[in-house]
Order: sequence, then structure tokens, then C-alpha cells
Amino acid sequence: MLDNTLSFKGKTVMITGTSSGIGKAIAIRFASAGAALVLVNRSPLTKEILNLYKGASRIVEKTVDLSNMDEIFKMW
Repeated sequence: MLDNTLSFKGKTVMITGTSSGIGKAIAIRFASAGAALVLVNRSPLTKEILNLYKGASRIVEKTVDLSNMDEIFKMW
């Protein structure tokens, strides 16, 4: 059972691989706790997936291939 008192309001989390699997589940949980999300993926997220993260105080999406160091350094 999830602890519904957990709050991440005022906190920002960066999560990779948020289009599926564990990354997606983690992002949904942090969004439901009110965190601001920085979502890092190889390809842009669909609107359907972004809708799963409602509750987040803010969402920033970064399209980056984390196996490419040049892209990592250019991310910010």
C-alpha cells in the first residue's frame, strides 16, 4: 500500500526512461506526490503518456540519448 502522505511539493526530480516500465511508474508516483519533473527520454513523449503525470507541479521534457556524451553535455 502506498503512503499517500508522501509529499514532494517544492522538490524537483529527474527521471530517465519515463515512456515505459519502471521509469514510467516512478514518474507517475512522483507526479502524484506533487514533484516538479524533469523527464529524460531518447524520443519525445506522447500526449497520452504526459497526461499520466498530472499532479506534477511542473514538467520539463528533455529528449536526449544518454549513451551519447555530446548530447548529455548539450542537455542544459
